[in-house]
Amino acid sequence: MCSVTTERVQLLADEHLAGDFEVNVKSYRSDPSHENEREIRSGLYAALGSAAFEGYKAIEAEARQKSAESKDYATTLVLTICKRYSFGWFVGCLAIGDGGAALLLSPEQGGARVLNTPEGGEFSGQTRFVTMPEVWRDSAELFNSRIKFSIVPDFVALLAMTDGVSDPYFGTDSQFMDPERWLEFWGLLGESVRIRKDNPRVHRELLEWLEFWVDGEHDDRTIALLLP
Repeated sequence: MCSVTTERVQLLADEHLAGDFEVNVKSYRSDPSHENEREIRSGLYAALGSAAFEGYKAIEAEARQKSAESKDYATTLVLTICKRYSFGWFVGCLAIGDGGAALLLSPEQGGARVLNTPEGGEFSGQTRFVTMPEVWRDSAELFNSRIKFSIVPDFVALLAMTDGVSDPYFGTDSQFMDPERWLEFWGLLGESVRIRKDNPRVHRELLEWLEFWVDGEHDDRTIALLLP
């Protein structure tokens, strides 16, 4: 399937998150005013929103080529971006649908910061998909609510995962938003995976861990980790 590459996301970030963006981030860090927040969100909306929309259009093109419908490629999206500045790390996230992302922090920093709110539907198991045309007709305010960011001095790990991973371990939205549950999840993951940059088997160990068994939980599983 066609996709938006990491290189393309980087180009969009360079285009929309340059110039005064660092100034706005630094200003927000010392003075979290609505004006500074609005400028940061505007840049993230342009960069991450453009990347997501290009992904949607790529899926549409693939569907046409295969004589299929876009809904046949239904997929959620968790897109994160981060950059290190002299004063710390900036992390932004755009999420459409369920699944999730979080920053794992030191205990002194509160343990974890959740970077999205999963979008459910009217019935259990329903969610929003990138492939839904109505998502791209949402108001700017609603779409902007899917964008979150955080500025931290340092972090332990940045996690992003599909609901095939998050649902079995968090279960409910309230548990998903609970920093303590994320610390518990990190501890359980660490029991099976030696999460270190110098571990040459970390990719294999993660793949093996993704085969975990939870009765009734068999959705597709993807997880991405970034260590600073």
